Amino acid sequence: MLNRFELLWSLIIGGVVFFVGLRILKYIRKEKLPKGSILIEKIESDEALQSPGKRWSQIGVSLPLTLNMILEFIVIFLCIFDLWNAMSQIIAINFPAWVNWFGMIGLYSCIPLDLANFYYNVNFTRLYKQIEGKYVLATGGPYRYVRHPMYVGGVLEVMMFFITTGIYIILFYLIFLLLALPYQAKGEEKLLKAIFGDLYDEYISKTGRFFPKF
Repeated sequence: MLNRFELLWSLIIGGVVFFVGLRILKYIRKEKLPKGSILIEKIESDEALQSPGKRWSQIGVSLPLTLNMILEFIVIFLCIFDLWNAMSQIIAINFPAWVNWFGMIGLYSCIPLDLANFYYNVNFTRLYKQIEGKYVLATGGPYRYVRHPMYVGGVLEVMMFFITTGIYIILFYLIFLLLALPYQAKGEEKLLKAIFGDLYDEYISKTGRFFPKF
């Protein structure tokens, strides 16, 4: 298992790289629409004013992703105060260090995908809220291949964080996430269909939901 210094600095550096990269991309993008964006000025359906999915699927997706982020901060806290080594014997599987490093490399590999997702998704909205402002369909970057790359990135991060730390509870909310995700994705696609109509049908014909369409 990784010692507390290896885990601490790896998580901190990864977080700094992501947040600095995000600020840089937001500065570069400003008010410009990324390549592949489809903008409509007016919507015709009242359904487009609702939040997507069911309440249980919204919770099933947002809660595990939020818990994972909170758990990362808890692990950093435990490492700072030299509590990780003792606590890990109770709350985590003692994977070999090379397995932990594989997970950490996986976490770092998620950073470019996450940054690209935020850059191309101008309409990024919390899944329990309705879209506000411009109605922009993202079809560039990772959205060129799959319709929900943010969720793909989220699942990968949860999986890689489990491999990195071995914390048992991650497995439970990962299963919950995987069960809720298809239902939430269908709800979001229904909403986007109501907003973008035939444009979204054409987009669906060229992309997969979570895996590229070949």
